[in-house]
Amino acid sequence: MKKIFCSILLIAGMITLTGCGSKQVEPAQEIPYLSFDKGTVVNSQKVLIDGSHQTLLAGETTAEKGQTSLYKTTIFFKDKSYVIFISKEAKTGSIIEFVLKDDKLTNIQY
Repeated sequence: MKKIFCSILLIAGMITLTGCGSKQVEPAQEIPYLSFDKGTVVNSQKVLIDGSHQTLLAGETTAEKGQTSLYKTTIFFKDKSYVIFISKEAKTGSIIEFVLKDDKLTNIQY
């Protein structure tokens, strides 16, 4: 009985090793723009502007058409200033998280 059990375990181990050997493990793929950067709000003022210029905050839907009140917000990050138009007022000195993609801020978390 002990020999049969050992034989079964040996065969099962060989099958497992053989099955693993035939699969190729793909290298981990890097997902671009996965990490968020943090910038500091320099100033924010309410403006009346065309809604198509609105930068959407995370979870917001598309901008309204026509003129709408938005906040022109300047964010400083890595020796450069970025201007965005958002629906919520951001206080000077507050931190905003975002993804910098093609020199534009996206996925803004406030």
